[in-house]
Amino acid sequence: MWAVALKSTGALVGQCGLNPVEGKGPEVEVAYHFGSAAWNNGYATEAVAAVLDYVFRSEMLDSVIAIVMPENIGSRRVAEKSGMRPAGTGTYYGISDFKT
Repeated sequence: MWAVALKSTGALVGQCGLNPVEGKGPEVEVAYHFGSAAWNNGYATEAVAAVLDYVFRSEMLDSVIAIVMPENIGSRRVAEKSGMRPAGTGTYYGISDFKT
């Protein structure tokens, strides 16, 4: 995970990066966490897009997923705005019906 800070002030607003799903893979997820004060400013979308650009430009991975709680519309929109598309649902981290 990388820290996400505002360019103007250096204030930490969240984090974004890659994790093997459930700590073991083989799937790799892009994860992002931001405090509510940072929501609706485009920070998460910008960070996710940068991570995905880096991953695919460097040919580090062939695929990356985002795991989103069905009711978390904001997180789903971040993934979509970053170029990701829904692939279905699955059980991850012991919770069923995650959107991937």
